[in-house]
Amino acid sequence: MKGKTKPMQSCFQNRWRVAANCGFALLLFQWCGCAAHLATVQTEPARLPTGLSVEEPLGSATKYLIAAEREQPSAALGHDLLAAKISYGVLERQPKNESARSIYNFAVARIVQDVDRTDLEPWRHPVTVVTDERRYTLVSPKP
Repeated sequence: MKGKTKPMQSCFQNRWRVAANCGFALLLFQWCGCAAHLATVQTEPARLPTGLSVEEPLGSATKYLIAAEREQPSAALGHDLLAAKISYGVLERQPKNESARSIYNFAVARIVQDVDRTDLEPWRHPVTVVTDERRYTLVSPKP
């Protein structure tokens, strides 16, 4: 008889383990389901950093960018070129100036947009852009 009780005991123990594991898993899932109610998350809109200040040259670069928004593509190209030149000058003196870098990147992106809108194709032939302050020649290097 002892030989027959061992298989029944191990069968009973296996069923008990399976039931205990299932019960533990259900309890764990129930606790995880309640966890969402334990935390309240509040989102706030992003704000500009207060440490960034616009110096005089960057202020004029920003004015050129704002003026370019209302201009035709060819005139906007001149204003965006001036803004890029001004912010690049600030970056040469202060390479870690984040405001100057941001304005420069924005101006360059707008220049690419302006060139696309005007169909100037400076990669085929040099294009001269006249602004209030100077002339710029857009050229593409030969391959």
